[in-house]
Amino acid sequence: SVVAGAMAAIVGFLLFGLGGQSVCMVVGGLYPAFESFKVIESGDPKAMEFWLTYWVVYAFISCIEQVGYYILVWLPFYYPTKLALLIYLASPARGGTKYTYRWFISPVLMKNRDKIDDVLDRSSRKIRSTMQGAVSTAVSMSVDTAKGAGASGVSRLRRGLSMVRPGLGTVATICLETAAA
Repeated sequence: SVVAGAMAAIVGFLLFGLGGQSVCMVVGGLYPAFESFKVIESGDPKAMEFWLTYWVVYAFISCIEQVGYYILVWLPFYYPTKLALLIYLASPARGGTKYTYRWFISPVLMKNRDKIDDVLDRSSRKIRSTMQGAVSTAVSMSVDTAKGAGASGVSRLRRGLSMVRPGLGTVATICLETAAA
């Protein structure tokens, strides 16, 4: 009955990782997020340092997991092992987060800090440039379409843009007025 169902769920989790991703998300994501919320509200600097360090470690582990996910899930007892690691990391008394950060993550990030900053900077500039080009093209196409539709088309486009976001609608309306003049 209930006991047999609970035992089956536990055995399924241990042997096959059934529900492992959900359990690990609750233990490794939701619980620490709630604890982080409480720390932000309380303003405790020592606890803030712990949870900030936890999130750096968690992000690093998540990136590694994303890269090797399809291999990792085939490892026996992957989810129970991951769950144990997350419990170890989320426990301030155990010091697992601090140890993992100082032993592994900090040295790797310090060694590659300049390279990472350079890649982030170049990526940011590329994304900004691409977005500016896309917005410029979209506004240009809208203006051309409005010009082709005449005054009634411009009026309809203005009404449509006012429903978008106030800032975007205002910018687009100025562009339309400039193009219509």
